[in-house]
Amino acid sequence: MSGVPDWTDAKLAHVRAVGSRCLTWDVPVAIACSGGVDSTALLLLASSMRDQLAPFFVVHVDHRTRVESAEEGRHVAALCALLDVPFVAADVDADWRIGEHVAEHRLRAARYEALARVVRAHNLRAVVTAHTQDDQVETILMRLLSGTGSGGAAGMLPTSTIATASGDLQILRPLLDVSRSDLMRVVEDAGVEPILDPSNADTRYARNALRHEIIPQLRRLYPGFPATLLRSMMLVRDDAMVVNDLANGVFAEIVEATSRGALVDRNALRRASRPVASRIVRRVARQVSTAASDADWRELSSERIDAVLRAVQGRAGAKIELPHGVDVIIERDRVVFAQRGGRDDDDGRPTPG
Repeated sequence: MSGVPDWTDAKLAHVRAVGSRCLTWDVPVAIACSGGVDSTALLLLASSMRDQLAPFFVVHVDHRTRVESAEEGRHVAALCALLDVPFVAADVDADWRIGEHVAEHRLRAARYEALARVVRAHNLRAVVTAHTQDDQVETILMRLLSGTGSGGAAGMLPTSTIATASGDLQILRPLLDVSRSDLMRVVEDAGVEPILDPSNADTRYARNALRHEIIPQLRRLYPGFPATLLRSMMLVRDDAMVVNDLANGVFAEIVEATSRGALVDRNALRRASRPVASRIVRRVARQVSTAASDADWRELSSERIDAVLRAVQGRAGAKIELPHGVDVIIERDRVVFAQRGGRDDDDGRPTPG
């Protein structure tokens, strides 16, 4: 088969079995490939399945945090040439310096922005990432330990849309049910040498600390881990989807957008259950904020949401400052969400100023 490594029949059958189980896109996409084990395996799986998939590009994003990253891009480009797969190199638009320690959420936002530019430039429909079952476990634990609600605790979705400065970006995650060890076998069977990013061993990053220190201990203490965690979070996700639908319906009825913010019917917000009300507060705050796309919305914690909901139940006149430039003012019949620094006109609506 053209563009496929020299696999034995048995190894190729295994690879195609893994690929056919999870790779199903039917629109042109970009595959994000760092050159590491997971994304290299995704590239190899897609290459072996190209007769059953819509066309795809491979994109390597240079995060510009290490001097080696440009060479890693050339490594991915060479593999794509061997596989006869179109390749695009992309750089992040960021102000950090090589060697600087950059927060994970800033790296992620810059990466998705770079991918969105490629998707837009090549008229693609989505980007495919190599997030695995192992990544899902790490994400769930990180969110749980930061005090997330049921939506966040449910983990990553197979399909989601992320807002970037270059427009909305659809993300496909077809490998969420595939373990990292399965992908390692794909790479080993192909005889491909993946890139080993030394930053993945840097335990200053919370995800790496979980991966190398905490999760091995959980596996030792709880023999059913991580399957039990994933099963529990699947049930949580089902419940969260029901509440999200309820919150979306209430949101449409009680929230009115204004030039610099939004007005929320106070009595209706009072009557809403806490899970519904908290989702409305969070959603309005994010819509009103003018924060950059790389803002860390974990700062809008459950404690901040609770402060707003307590004020809604109390007296008029209270003012709560939320992260990323959002003020909440409690009036008699409504709750005003305004960009910080705005002023109210005689009607109580935020106006430019």
